[in-house]
Amino acid sequence: MDMKILEFLKRENVSVLSTILPAGTPHSATMHFAMREKPFQFVFFTKENSRKCEHFRVGRQYPASFVVGFDETKMIGFQAEGVIKKVNQVLSRLGEKTFASKFKGAKLDSEHIVLEFTPKWYRYTEYKPKKLILES
Repeated sequence: MDMKILEFLKRENVSVLSTILPAGTPHSATMHFAMREKPFQFVFFTKENSRKCEHFRVGRQYPASFVVGFDETKMIGFQAEGVIKKVNQVLSRLGEKTFASKFKGAKLDSEHIVLEFTPKWYRYTEYKPKKLILES
């Protein structure tokens, strides 16, 4: 993984996560995220009854996409396609540690669950000072 990508993702806090609802329609939500480098995954806390994952079953993977960044001053963005899953209790503890490493004091409560997103494809794009594209 290119260090430029990792440094960018470590600096950013907010993403847009898109999942597919049971009827087949897409649903997008802004989400705080944390990241693990090995394996390369993203972690989210969300309410179990949220639209994005109310139909998720523990351990089953669902298609999803993920976007970080892009404002007109920085002109940098990261986008990825992959799979997302609701994790079991053991992996929830690991997810909580990952999330707390970025957001100090973050703790799971009885209303929230952990989602893990694993990219299968990604693209990092930088338009300033000159165009740079890094893709998997």
